[in-house]
Amino acid sequence: MKFFDWLKVFGTAVLIEILLVALSIAEVFVWSSMQNPSPGMNACSAHANQIGPPLSAIFGALFMYLFTARYVKRNTQNQLYYAIALPTAYLVVDLAILVFYPINWLEHLPVLVAASAPKYGGALIAYYRLRNKGTLKQQAAERNRSEEAKVESKV
Repeated sequence: MKFFDWLKVFGTAVLIEILLVALSIAEVFVWSSMQNPSPGMNACSAHANQIGPPLSAIFGALFMYLFTARYVKRNTQNQLYYAIALPTAYLVVDLAILVFYPINWLEHLPVLVAASAPKYGGALIAYYRLRNKGTLKQQAAERNRSEEAKVESKV
């Protein structure tokens, strides 16, 4: 078994967290810009709380899919570990951030589960879809072999 780089996994999880927060901020900005007259800070905060979990679930699953697909295409070992570890690391980073805020955990737990489940789904779909394809180098070598076989068969 090849060494599993947890630092890379947590770095990717932090990057996804930053991307999702930036996406949420951009969405609230666009929403508040389209309102006539300009809504107050309370309305923007309420909208962010309402739209944040679905936005995180949808785009989080997309980002988990893309980053897991990239890893599976580039590496032949530890693919399933990565597909499980990336959403788990994201959940740990998310919980580490939430610990510092006074929230009601019983109210927030269903929202957290509902926003995290699609992230696991996105990562596992990428793994199961791409696991038997091999790395990019292996695919290129296979194409070259098939092209050489076609040329030899024509001669």
